[in-house]
Amino acid sequence: MQRCRQRRQSTIKLLVGNRILAAAKIFTVLLLATPALAGMQSVGTRPGISVNFLAEVPTAARAMVLLFEGAQGMLLPGSKGFAHKAYPIFLRQGLGAALIDAPTGRDGFRGGLDPSFRESAAHMSDIDAVIRVLKRRYRLPIWILGTSNGTRSAAAYAMHRSKAIAGVVLTSSSVDLPFGQPIHKLPRITAISVPLLAIAHVGDQCVGTPPEGAVEIARAATGSPAAEALLFTGGLNSGPAPCGIETHHAFYGIEEEVVSAVVSFITRPTPGEAQLSTAQSK
Repeated sequence: MQRCRQRRQSTIKLLVGNRILAAAKIFTVLLLATPALAGMQSVGTRPGISVNFLAEVPTAARAMVLLFEGAQGMLLPGSKGFAHKAYPIFLRQGLGAALIDAPTGRDGFRGGLDPSFRESAAHMSDIDAVIRVLKRRYRLPIWILGTSNGTRSAAAYAMHRSKAIAGVVLTSSSVDLPFGQPIHKLPRITAISVPLLAIAHVGDQCVGTPPEGAVEIARAATGSPAAEALLFTGGLNSGPAPCGIETHHAFYGIEEEVVSAVVSFITRPTPGEAQLSTAQSK
């Protein structure tokens, strides 16, 4: 008997932030003395290569999210990228979280991962090794989340390894680069067969991650049973560079709301059931 295919729904939402945030100067403390984050674990991936990662799971967690940082994709003390800030928020909101580092031996892109490597077979093997450890140790469905340059890692893995994960989340997606193809134009985008959530901020001014990219990805992922795009407004945009950590690109000031939206997508019975709507974040 021919198996009935699950109906696919592509949904686009606009979340409007209305938080009143006090105008306060933020002081960042740089931790320069420690070369690695406390609690770092390591797994061998390829001959002579290993990958470090952080992982925690709260009681009664229903899933775990593996986070890929943007820029050079490295775990550094004092880092304030979106993936680093989302890590403890996922834990507070009841999901397991893991942060993956760049593999040893990678120094081609500001000391870390260059975008082309993020789509390579070697990178897929590195991620395979980390996910095997997480599954064996925590016995939970694994979702992957990439932000900015990290979306190239997460999207590529979902394209090649959909059977290994429960779903994929892309925030501030890399869709307009001077090198390589935009994510939504990669030939294997239709091979993603798990739920997909693409999130952007309408005020993101980073050249490589225009907000309309989230919509393009959701539309292009025709193999996904539930592809959804969420567009946020609100928060703060005080950084000196448009792709920096204190900007709309990194959802500065609305990190809790963005993570809450991801948790809702992951934990609802059938991701993608919601119809087109406009919501307002609190």
